[in-house]
Amino acid sequence: MRKSLTFGLLAGMLACTGAGRAVAQTPWTPSMEEQRPFTTMLTGYEESAGAASLSPLSAGQGTAGPDAAGPVSASTVAASIDAQPVPASPVQPTFIPASLAPPEDAKPEACAAIPEHCCDDVGGWLYNTQVWFGGEAYKSAGDYLVPPGEAKGFMDSAGAVTGFNTGFGLGDSRVRAQLGATYGAFDFKGRDTEPSSTFHDSSVEQQVFLTGGLYKRSDVKNDDRISWGVVYDQFFGHQWGLWAGEVSLAQVRGILGYAVDECNEVGVWGTAHLGRDLSVFLVGTPPPIRAMDQANIYWRHNYDFGGSTMLYIGALDQASVGSWQLGALGEAPLSDRLSLYANYTYVAPSSASGPVGANEVQWDISVGLSYTLGAKSVADTVSGQPGLPLLPVANNGSFLITQ
Repeated sequence: MRKSLTFGLLAGMLACTGAGRAVAQTPWTPSMEEQRPFTTMLTGYEESAGAASLSPLSAGQGTAGPDAAGPVSASTVAASIDAQPVPASPVQPTFIPASLAPPEDAKPEACAAIPEHCCDDVGGWLYNTQVWFGGEAYKSAGDYLVPPGEAKGFMDSAGAVTGFNTGFGLGDSRVRAQLGATYGAFDFKGRDTEPSSTFHDSSVEQQVFLTGGLYKRSDVKNDDRISWGVVYDQFFGHQWGLWAGEVSLAQVRGILGYAVDECNEVGVWGTAHLGRDLSVFLVGTPPPIRAMDQANIYWRHNYDFGGSTMLYIGALDQASVGSWQLGALGEAPLSDRLSLYANYTYVAPSSASGPVGANEVQWDISVGLSYTLGAKSVADTVSGQPGLPLLPVANNGSFLITQ
């Protein structure tokens, strides 16, 4: 009886470990405390048997008795049992199922409940699109070049603007492309000229700016401190200025910056005109108009709350009305998607002080709300949010016009 009990327990233990290996990723191995009872029972049996003998266990027998010839040691018993077919045991091993292990490519839990792009540094073009609406007031060449015999005074223009700007990838390159446009309506009550079929004094001035080009943002956290961008700006004006003319002008605009640290960037930006417009002035002798050539230096600063400002000062080409300028751009996030923006430009003319100089001053100011579709309104460094366009769409502050 004791032999049968011992063999049964030992066979059950071997069945657990042997059968378990076939089905478990992490097989159960008995601890020393769990092995001690079996070791004690087997040793005790061997000692109590004394001179008694056990029958050898043959492949087909599986039995032993006190009448069997020859003594058999405990190691021989264990080896013989291991050679026999091991019956299935109802005792299952303890292991962690593979189905409960997380997949190797699993995303962090924080990303599982938010849009997929939030786990990506850049995202698609939709998540890098900004739209805005605001007000703008400006004074340009169209507001002081007076039609002869028609003007009653000098003026400026004020109205509302809306637009979009988006950035999109070019394969795996760090260089990206941007495309944007604005539409503005100004002077809802017309302009300060005598009623005339030529100058349409009561018509609303409308403007469209298109901007497209290439750019690369810096990544100051990874010690990539250089940012740059080159864009083409196109301007269309309908009923533009006191002449109520149709305007089509173009320029090239570029920027090159260096991130000094995570909060500050310095650099240069400028423009160069492309062609002239000869169709604006229907009478008189004013020269054709064009975009001013600019060369500016700037300083951009990023704040702890995620907003930024850019201050710049620069010179204009000697052939233009302007002599020098200064300006500022700012953006303050109100949430992860909504921001307050503001722009300001002041252009000092090259003419002497007095009536002429006072009238040739140009300026632009705009303020409004910007909405980022990809929740990228907050920037943690001066490099800005990856994927967003680097250069703003042109406006009356960056696209200056001279005769």
